[in-house]
Amino acid sequence: MGDLIGVLTFLEPSKALARRRDLQFELVGEHRAILSLNKDHHSTAKAIWRGHLMIQKIGYEILDTATQKNEQNLSVAEIDKLAIRIRAAHTHYTRFLNER
Repeated sequence: MGDLIGVLTFLEPSKALARRRDLQFELVGEHRAILSLNKDHHSTAKAIWRGHLMIQKIGYEILDTATQKNEQNLSVAEIDKLAIRIRAAHTHYTRFLNER
């Protein structure tokens, strides 16, 4: 997500298709990973489920924003809003890892 946000600070989304596809692939992979974790280690998956949902939501919000603004540069305010949400999701995971 951070890589795509970085690129979107200076390129219009239509010029970042490869990074957009990479993010979508990572989101799908992460979802499959937590489903597998849930099957084998339910209590751990349950503990990080909220963070997983936060990451999925912001990841797809970034992709949706890029699709809507395909030929336009995102504003600094739009980039900042997305970056704040990414940071919040990262903070949730960091707290979880530090508690273990």
